[in-house]
Amino acid sequence: GLDAPPAEPDDLGAALFDLFARQALLAGETTAPFLWGGSFEVLRNLHEHADVDVGQLGSGIAGVPVTTSLKVGGSLPLAAQYLNCPAGTRAACDDESLQFDGTCWIERSDFVPETPQLDPMPVAPSALGWRAHQLRGYTLAYNVLNAVYDALDRFSVVTITEGFPLPDEDWHVGPHVTNILDKVRSLSESDAPHCFTLKEKMGLPQRLCKSALRGRTEYTPRADPASTSIRGALDDSQRPDDPPGPLYKGDDIENPSAIVPDCEVDAIEIVNLSGKRRRRRAARKKESLSAPGAPGHDRRSRSTVPDDGRRDLAAIEKGTGWQLLHSYGDGCDGRSSSSHACGRVDWNDCLLSGHQGSRGGVWGNETTGWLVMYVNGVENGFVGMNVEIGARGDDGGGAGDPLEALPETFVFEHAVDGIITSLDRDGFLEKARRPSLPGTAVLVLLDDESKSGTKDMVASVRVSGCPADERACQFAVTHLFWS
Repeated sequence: GLDAPPAEPDDLGAALFDLFARQALLAGETTAPFLWGGSFEVLRNLHEHADVDVGQLGSGIAGVPVTTSLKVGGSLPLAAQYLNCPAGTRAACDDESLQFDGTCWIERSDFVPETPQLDPMPVAPSALGWRAHQLRGYTLAYNVLNAVYDALDRFSVVTITEGFPLPDEDWHVGPHVTNILDKVRSLSESDAPHCFTLKEKMGLPQRLCKSALRGRTEYTPRADPASTSIRGALDDSQRPDDPPGPLYKGDDIENPSAIVPDCEVDAIEIVNLSGKRRRRRAARKKESLSAPGAPGHDRRSRSTVPDDGRRDLAAIEKGTGWQLLHSYGDGCDGRSSSSHACGRVDWNDCLLSGHQGSRGGVWGNETTGWLVMYVNGVENGFVGMNVEIGARGDDGGGAGDPLEALPETFVFEHAVDGIITSLDRDGFLEKARRPSLPGTAVLVLLDDESKSGTKDMVASVRVSGCPADERACQFAVTHLFWS
C-alpha cells in the first residue's frame, strides 16, 4: 500500500545512489540541491558528516478519507479517491481502470500516425498510477511551500526587530554551499563507505566520489538536450542526422479522463501554469528558429565542438554509417512545456503517453568502423562509457542477456589518445560491468591518476569479428562520462 515505507536499495543500488548524490552536490559551485528520497543510510551519512540537506517524503496518506467501498471512493473528492484503501478494498482500488486511464491516441483532423497506436496503454508492473503520483506531488509541494513560508516568516521577524535591509547571513547561502562542497570532497571511507565500494563492484575509481563528473548521453529527458548529446562530441563527418522535428505541432487533444471536473482542486489552474506554458512554447519556437540546424541554417558549415587542435590518429580512421536510434529527440528536457515536441517520432506507438523517457544511442556495427569522440576537459585521468550490445529487444535467443549471445569471434576495441586496447569476447565480458538492464555495460576506458590536470582527449571505439548482418553485434554508445 501507499503507507508502506520505501524499500531500501541493495548494496549496489546504495553505492550508485551515493555516487549520484555526490555528483549532484559537486556539480555546482553556487547551489546545493536538497536530496529527497533514496537510501536512508546514504542520506544519513551525507547529512551527519557533510551537512547536506536531506529528507525522506512520507506517503501523505494520513488524513486521506478511507475508501471503504468503490461506491464510497467515487463520492470522495477527486484528489482522495481510491487512495486510502483497507485490505478489503485494496484489490478493487488497484484495478487498472481506476489507477491508469490514459490512452495512446485520440483522433485529430490534422494528423494520422502511421505507426499503429497501442490500445490500451501498456502498464509496467512497477507503475504506481496517476493517483499515487498526484498524492506524492502534493506531498512534495506541501513541504516546499511550507519551507518557503518559514523563510518568509523569518525574514519578516528579522526585519521587524532589526530593520531593513535584511542581513546577508539571513538569506545568502554561499557559505553554506561552500561548507557542504568542502566536506563532501573530504568524506572518508569510514564515514560514508557506500560510494567507495564501486571500485570493486563496478570498476569505478574511488576518486570519483570526491570529484565532479562531466558527461554526455542520448537518453532523455535531460537538461539542455541539444548541448549534452553524444552527437555533440563528434565532428560533422561522423555525426548522425539530428532527430527529425515533431510529427505534428500544437497541443495534444486532452484525454477526457485527465480533465479535472469543475469544483475539484486543479493545481495547474492554481499556479496559472497554463499561461506559463503558452509563453514557454512561444519562447522555444523563437529559439528553435534561430538555432543552428534549424531551417535556413547549413549544418555542413558548422562544427559542434570547437576546433581545438584535434588530430586524426594514424591507426584510427573515422568510420561512417553511425545512426541515432531509439531517441525521443532533442525536445525532451523534462519540463511539462516540452511535451509538445518530446516523443513525437514516427516509431512511437503511444504518442500520448506523456512520459519523456527514451534510451537513445549512437548505433553501429562492424561495418561502421571507429566512432571517434572528442572529450574536452579531462581533469582527473578518467574516461568511461555505457554501451549497449545487441539489437534492441533481442534476448540472446533465450540466453537472458544479449551480451552472453556474442559470437566467439567478437572483438571490442577502444582507444584513448590513440592507445588501442583490444578485447576478445571473454575479455570484454570480464571488463564490462553489467547493471540490471540486459544488454548494457559500463566500461572504463581510462583510469590513470597520473594524467590529472585539464586535458582534451580523444576516445574511440569499434567492434569487429561479426558478420555484418549479425543482430547480436549491433552496438551503441549511450553515455560518455569523464572526470
